[in-house]
Amino acid sequence: MKNLILLLFSLVAIAVGIGGYVYLNKKEQAPVSFDPSLAIDETNFKSPQLEIPKRISAFKRLAQKRNHSFRQWLLENFEKLPHRLKEVALEEIGNFGDDEVNSFLLVHLEETKFKLASLKGLGKIENEKRAKILEQIDISSYSSLELNQFHFSSFKANIYFSKKKTSLLYLTDKAKELPDGVERESIVNFLAISVPNFERYHELLKDLMFASRSAVIVKRSIVHLAVYETSWMKIQMKKVFASKDEFLIRAYLDRVGAVCPINFWKILDEFFSSNKKLALDYAFKMNTALAIQFINSRLKKSEKLYEIYKERFNEKVKLCY
Repeated sequence: MKNLILLLFSLVAIAVGIGGYVYLNKKEQAPVSFDPSLAIDETNFKSPQLEIPKRISAFKRLAQKRNHSFRQWLLENFEKLPHRLKEVALEEIGNFGDDEVNSFLLVHLEETKFKLASLKGLGKIENEKRAKILEQIDISSYSSLELNQFHFSSFKANIYFSKKKTSLLYLTDKAKELPDGVERESIVNFLAISVPNFERYHELLKDLMFASRSAVIVKRSIVHLAVYETSWMKIQMKKVFASKDEFLIRAYLDRVGAVCPINFWKILDEFFSSNKKLALDYAFKMNTALAIQFINSRLKKSEKLYEIYKERFNEKVKLCY
């Protein structure tokens, strides 16, 4: 019995010793970091000494929180702000849906330099009163960019989809007619975020995927359609390759694992002679086992390209096939 007690005591002592060693030698925990700008929002957002980007961030956070004292300060001190902050103020005060704010936005909507910012403010929240205000605005003299923003805001403000749809149809038709550029890109991106599953938007992307030369639009089209129109994308590989547009081809093949195109290996074989390296790059991304067969049947073992890809034979990639 005495021996058993001694044995237990020894085991406890060893465990305590190991625990103490681990505690003394463990790495010091990194201090928890935080964004100090979050702590100054309600006290320093009004300070002219604060850097403009930090004031903009504070404006946005306080508006999203619907901070009433911030709202009141903006209404009272708007004229003292520099131009960039005035634009941000007009947009962010739109988070408050009361009549005083609506009147404030309508006053500045009449100023050309603040028209876009005021329209953004009017479309900041979904609100039936705001939607009616937007319906009554005379847009006959609006520029193309102003009309786009008017419809962005009308879509956001309207509660009923039947009314939102009017703006969606305008924007999809407009994007189809516009040339490549920032204006077209802004509409495409807005629709992607606002109505990702809207059929009319999908039809627009199907056109733009082949017609556009904007890297932003082509990539957005492929990524979006790979998720929402997978069946359609499965049969586009041959047409993509026939375009001979290398950016389009690479962008399409970057999503190949999500799409799993029909006749992938057959079409890749047809394309092989025109760009061996690109074909092999994506063969290995798709399926290592079949990629090895692909390279062995198309390259001689003495070729330099064969030696380069031989190092990748052990990669464990397998998508779709």
